[in-house]
Amino acid sequence: MYVSSEIEFAGVKSDARLILEAGTVLNENEMSIRYAVLTGNATTPVGGGGKKSRQLELNIDSSLSIESLKAALVSNSKLANGSEKKRRLRKTNWAEDPAGLVLNESKTLFMSDISHGDLLLFEEGVVG
Repeated sequence: MYVSSEIEFAGVKSDARLILEAGTVLNENEMSIRYAVLTGNATTPVGGGGKKSRQLELNIDSSLSIESLKAALVSNSKLANGSEKKRRLRKTNWAEDPAGLVLNESKTLFMSDISHGDLLLFEEGVVG
């Protein structure tokens, strides 16, 4: 069976549980990130505080720069055009707690160690 061989090739074992979700299948060069928009947060490098939106999801080209990702987040979040210049990205750790800022906005997502499924915080403030 074709489907069976594809599932086995993906490493799914016979006792595994699969969950099928609604949504678009990603192309080979795409990834999905989760993010939340923060407002009223501290704009110091450590950040903190503020009000966090519900988590949103965005499918994007994995070769995007951080600068381009910020523009896409503004559009997807229906924030004011150009507001990406007044916002920054913060990574989260394994427990989804705030971690370090993304410092170089000319780097790609890959170079910035941002992976499929990661949760980012799109907060007020600039880097540096």
